[in-house]
Amino acid sequence: MGKKIFIHIGFKKTASTAIQRGFFHHYSELLEEGVLYPETGRGFAHQEIGYLISKDPLVKPRESILVNLAEEIAQSPAQTAVISSEIFCNAPESQIRKLKSVFSEDDEFFIVAIIRRQDLWMQSLWSQLFKNARTTDPFETFLADVIEGKDYPDEPIKSFYIRISNPDFYYWIQPWEKVFGADHVIVRVLEKSQIKENILVDFLDLVGVKDPHRFDVKQMNISPSAKTLEVLRFFYERVKWKELTYLRSNGYFLANSMREFAEAHGWNTQKHYTLTREIHDNLARQYEASNALLAQRYFGRDQLFLEPYHNYPITSYDLADLTAAEVLELTGYILHDLVQNRKFVSSVIESHQPDDFSLP
Repeated sequence: MGKKIFIHIGFKKTASTAIQRGFFHHYSELLEEGVLYPETGRGFAHQEIGYLISKDPLVKPRESILVNLAEEIAQSPAQTAVISSEIFCNAPESQIRKLKSVFSEDDEFFIVAIIRRQDLWMQSLWSQLFKNARTTDPFETFLADVIEGKDYPDEPIKSFYIRISNPDFYYWIQPWEKVFGADHVIVRVLEKSQIKENILVDFLDLVGVKDPHRFDVKQMNISPSAKTLEVLRFFYERVKWKELTYLRSNGYFLANSMREFAEAHGWNTQKHYTLTREIHDNLARQYEASNALLAQRYFGRDQLFLEPYHNYPITSYDLADLTAAEVLELTGYILHDLVQNRKFVSSVIESHQPDDFSLP
């Protein structure tokens, strides 16, 4: 008898972390109910497997990881397994077929894709990439590059992140349809009116867990505020960031240190909002046909997203409001992290000349 395998493919910034941490923290309870969250290739999520099948140029996972994953699922007494990585959504068809090939022909697959209205998704994705130094461009520049599909031949990493940020959800779902069949793809829309209670409860119910409300979910991946983003922007402008960023082992260390400081000091209590009506309308027009196709295919209706645009105030922050005490505290925090992270310091010394850093 084959297993029932749910592959959660994302998308990024659709509460994937809440799902993954929920399954991670309740691993034992879920296993008792016959649901396995495989340990192969995962921390909280199965990112190593995601990196492998998405062919991420920054990471080199173990090629044997897929076979090990299939063996763990086959040997488990659980009849249901959940594999989750938001990186899966960017996998090409050839790699998806590679993933499927390691499992038994008797196994039954369900591909779960969670999507979000494009304007909200792009704002959230840009904030995530920006705070992790995966892009250093302003939101408007990043958005224009993504819509255009712009390529930077001399900056392959930048081009990679532009490509995988394409908000045409059907474009990314199609390869999974081709490999597993549209009848084995489940699409969820991240709107309050379209999920049950919260996204973890909704997902647990989907995989057959009884009384899923007893499993808790906490807010993860707190979005940076306008203040945090403005301080990061100031920093990016004064450091030759490309050289730092492409030290992939610790390339975004300094930005990560600043982000942790911001979260610890309550800078992110006010949510950053940068979406004008014009941005919303342009994105709605740009992806209207693709969204309608998904709506008709998976929901039997014309509209994919049901919640309207809300004209929230655009947030901003003036660096002149940053106090001297905050600057000194932040500097001390970063210096402390640098001392603690000797590997990063060594990599900078070995890879760069002293003039690689531009002071304010």
